[in-house]
Order: sequence, then structure tokens, then C-alpha cells
Amino acid sequence: MSKYLLTQDTTIKHLKPLFPDAAKNTITLQEMYVNGGRNLAEEKKNRTWYKNQMMYLRQHGFVEAIKKKKNGKDVVIGLELTERGKIALGRIQGELKPLQENHTLVQKNEAQEKHEVKKTNEIPQVEVVIQVMTRLKSDNPNQKIVYDINGGTVSIQ
Repeated sequence: MSKYLLTQDTTIKHLKPLFPDAAKNTITLQEMYVNGGRNLAEEKKNRTWYKNQMMYLRQHGFVEAIKKKKNGKDVVIGLELTERGKIALGRIQGELKPLQENHTLVQKNEAQEKHEVKKTNEIPQVEVVIQVMTRLKSDNPNQKIVYDINGGTVSIQ
């Protein structure tokens, strides 16, 4: 399985229409939806689309979410291009070097069959968790596989 769900070149093709104005390195969430050709009235579909887009864009280190506090919770209000994103769109000079492996799988406790996905840099690797869960499910078809997002563990129950 590929390290990334989408190649870097394909992800850049997704990034370009989201940031059409070369003078702007930040966009609001509304601008992201409009630039992505989304129907603003379909809020639930747009949230799902946003999460999918962010998975790809963050994997390659092209964007970061802009958040603000609302009722004590962080709420995404926009996106900002990272240095890699600016390079990918040709807004600054530089080389897009391949990212290092972002997570490593560590056997935590053999008796309990717990695994930990350790973060080794700031870019998440969702597919590593999916690979681990898929492998564990195929090895243990009659058991429930659970991912604890707060603890970063995958366990067999």
C-alpha cells in the first residue's frame, strides 16, 4: 500500500482550485467550499468533503487549519498554506522534498494485543491506523477492533 492515499501531484491538483488567488495564502471555510464547487446549502456533505480534503492536503503538508474558540471549542474557520503548499503552487521558490515517515507502529502490550501509533512529526498518517486496524481485523475476524483517538491506541476487544 502506498504511503499516501493520493500522490503528491494529484493532491496539488486538488489544492490549486482551492487557492486560485496567488496573492492570498489563506481562505475561509466558505471560500474553500465555493472554490471547490460545493453547494453551500449542503452543510453535512460539505463537512464530510472538507474532512476528506484535509486528510490529503495535510498528509502532504500543504495546509493547516485556521481555528478559533467558539463556546470553548476549537472551530475551523479557514485554511492557510504552509511553506510546502506555497512551493507546490509556485508562490515561493523551493524544492518539494519527500516527507519523512510520519508514524511508527509500536507493539505496546503483547498480552492485550494493544498497538500504539506514535507521532514522529506534525503531519498525521491516517492510513497507518487504517492499515493496522485492517490487518488486526483480518487476523481476528470475530473480534472488535477499536481506535482510541485520544490515546493513539488500536486494541482488540
